[in-house]
Amino acid sequence: MPFFSVIIPVYEGESTIEETLRSVTSQSFTDYEILLVNDGSTDATVSLLRSFKKAHPQRDITLIEQDNRGLGAARNAAIQAATGKYCVLLDADDLWKPEKLEVLHQEIIRHEPAMLYHPVVTFGLQKHWQRKAWPVKSIRELVLKGNPIVPSAVALFSDLAKAHPFVTDEAYHGAEDLFLWITLLHEGHNLHFFPAPLTLYREEGGMSTRLDEHLKKVISVFRHFAEAEIISAELLEKAIRRKHYEAARFNHKRSLHREAGWHYSASRSYAPKSLALRLMNYLRIST
Repeated sequence: MPFFSVIIPVYEGESTIEETLRSVTSQSFTDYEILLVNDGSTDATVSLLRSFKKAHPQRDITLIEQDNRGLGAARNAAIQAATGKYCVLLDADDLWKPEKLEVLHQEIIRHEPAMLYHPVVTFGLQKHWQRKAWPVKSIRELVLKGNPIVPSAVALFSDLAKAHPFVTDEAYHGAEDLFLWITLLHEGHNLHFFPAPLTLYREEGGMSTRLDEHLKKVISVFRHFAEAEIISAELLEKAIRRKHYEAARFNHKRSLHREAGWHYSASRSYAPKSLALRLMNYLRIST
């Protein structure tokens, strides 16, 4: 049994998957298997994955091919086939530092967490910078302070991952990870935070249009847990307003003043700082 099962779902990943796979095969810690899921790609992804498997006969590589069913279903397929003690998630456009699995192995041996996550360093659009991350101790903190947990920086105890598959409902597509983190917190699991940034997270352009769609999915997750009485009505309202404020700031910084104005209004924040920002946005002054 390998210690790690590396879970890599891929959809239309021909431009990035080879670099991602090199970051795995370059790991200093080698007790792992790789599970690749081609989620119905129509580009050269499948041929690249087959070539990778053929070129590394000494490695334990499983290639799963399925119709396009979404990120959650692709991860689930790999997790159910995993034989390692811990499942380590990696998206097809992100990268790992060479020491990642070795460092995680040491941390897991010390603490035996149900789940471990760490910060990421972004790349792709601008210079590298480390995204803020912190220990999440409660659902309230997660929904009000924000979600610092990036899937490509997560390791899950395999039995736990198999027992809690990612949700595949289209209503939550793109926010499957948030759904799982809330579920695990509700069940009392410790989301163990390790402060070293061991993953490189790829940023892409065109985020403004995808942002609104993602916001809808996140709010759908919040509403689901509110209906299940896991999130209170008061917390739901605060969480939704905060997400609109975050969207307003995102658009304002990019001079998307019309979009920013709508989200500022939806946030219903009347703190002095918020009012000043709304005035600046109204005057077409970016921040």
